[in-house]
Amino acid sequence: ACFALFLFYETRARHPMLDLGLFKIRNFSVANLTTLATYAGLIGGLFFVGLYLQQVAGYTPLQAGLATTPISLLLFFLSPRFGRFASGTGPRLPMTAGPIVGGLGLLLMLRVGTSADYPTEVLPAIFVFGLGLAATVAPLTASVLDAVQERRVGIASGVNNGGTEVAGLLAIAVLGAVISAHFGARLDSELGGRPLGPAAAHSVSKAKEQPLAVPKTGQLAAPEAARVRSASTSASTSAFHLGVLIAALLMIAGGVTSGFGIQDPRRVRSRVA
Repeated sequence: ACFALFLFYETRARHPMLDLGLFKIRNFSVANLTTLATYAGLIGGLFFVGLYLQQVAGYTPLQAGLATTPISLLLFFLSPRFGRFASGTGPRLPMTAGPIVGGLGLLLMLRVGTSADYPTEVLPAIFVFGLGLAATVAPLTASVLDAVQERRVGIASGVNNGGTEVAGLLAIAVLGAVISAHFGARLDSELGGRPLGPAAAHSVSKAKEQPLAVPKTGQLAAPEAARVRSASTSASTSAFHLGVLIAALLMIAGGVTSGFGIQDPRRVRSRVA
């Protein structure tokens, strides 16, 4: 509601902080749409990867954090190179291929099971995802800034940074709701129609309040404990796979948006000429 009121005010302000006329610039608009889709997938996907690795696969917080370190290394070493590449060829190719490759990396997360073996399951997905992200970040930022006049670079950067924050918040909220609903439905399905004792029913109820987690079952009888753990693990894995699938599709949508919408500056100049 506040965001809608802000836009309403900016359309009528004599000296708006955000000139909405900037969105009439094609590359600026398309690059920010790409930002929303790509960063929604990026932030939402990685958020739930971290939760799953800790709460289902049994990683420690430190191990879960270190598991994604290759992404930072790839960004550090490859982002400048992709930036130079984009400067020579134009941003359209890396901004198209980068998010799509990143989305394919998230799709590889569908191979991650309850054990989440790092070398064979997690690392390949992280590597492909990081490669795609490294190809995206520098060309995306440059496209936003190059699309506007120099005196408007500050507000253009602010809009783009704000877009990444909004995308991340919405992705975690929306994906969280989808994952939670899927987890609850899958958990009920896994447990089937057989009744549970009061303690087990309470444990299942608590589990539904914390998706992507295996509830504590130490106080339950062995057969019920095994049944609840198995159902919760299966439901968490299924919900996690659904979450990363949606996140992957968002990133791929960002790449497709760039492919159809971004214009390389050289091509624009040649048309004008």
